[in-house]
Amino acid sequence: MKSLTKITYPLGSLAAIAVFMTVISFNTYSQNLIVENGQNESTTLSNSDLKSNVSQIERSSSGFWTLVDTKIETSNSQVTKWTGNERNSTGNSIWRDGLNIEHRIISTFKWDTPPSNLHPGTDLKLVSTYVNEDYSTSEKVKTGITIKIDKANENYFETSASVIEVVKLVKDNKQNNSEVKTGFISFPKDYSPDSDKIQVTVDCFIGNDHYLTVYIYNWVNN
Repeated sequence: MKSLTKITYPLGSLAAIAVFMTVISFNTYSQNLIVENGQNESTTLSNSDLKSNVSQIERSSSGFWTLVDTKIETSNSQVTKWTGNERNSTGNSIWRDGLNIEHRIISTFKWDTPPSNLHPGTDLKLVSTYVNEDYSTSEKVKTGITIKIDKANENYFETSASVIEVVKLVKDNKQNNSEVKTGFISFPKDYSPDSDKIQVTVDCFIGNDHYLTVYIYNWVNN
C-alpha cells in the first residue's frame, strides 16, 4: 500500500490563491454582465467591440453633424413625372387601366430644409406639407411624404437598422385632403451609427414612384 503524503501550504500562499480566484470570478461576472445588458447572443465581447462602444460615446458628446452635400434622386417611372428642387416637389401621375379609363394623381410636397448642423441631445423640428392638386382615381394609391434620419448609404432608397423617422404623412383615395404635419424629435445623444456620415432623407412618393432629397452630414469633432 502506497503511503499518502501530507502537503502543507504556508498561510501566505493560501491568501494569494484566494485573491487570484476572486479576481477570476469578478472578471467573469463583469464580462457576463456586459453581455447581458448589451443583449448580445455571444458569450464574449471582443476588444474591438468594447473600443467601438467607447468611441461612439466619446463622439456623441464631443462634436456635431454638419451638412456637406445635398442630392436629388428619382425612381425611374413611365407613370410619374417629377419636378422640384431641394425644398419642394410635384409629382404628376397619369395612367390608363384595362378599360382605357384615365386615372390621375397630382401631388405637391413642401418641407423645411434641415438645419446645417445637428447636435446630439438637441431638439429637431421639421414641417412637411402635402397639397392635393388632383386625385382622380378610385384605386387605392398611396401618396405622401416621409422624413428620416439614417446613416449614409450610397443607395438612397435603402434604410438601415439605425433609421429614425421624423415625419410620416400618407394619403390615399379615401382621405386625401391637403395637410401640414410637423415632426418633432429630441435628437438622440447616443445616435452614432457605424459611419462618420449620416443623411436626412425627404421621400415624396406616389405609389411606387419616389422623389428623394438627401441631405448628407459629416461628423465634426469639437
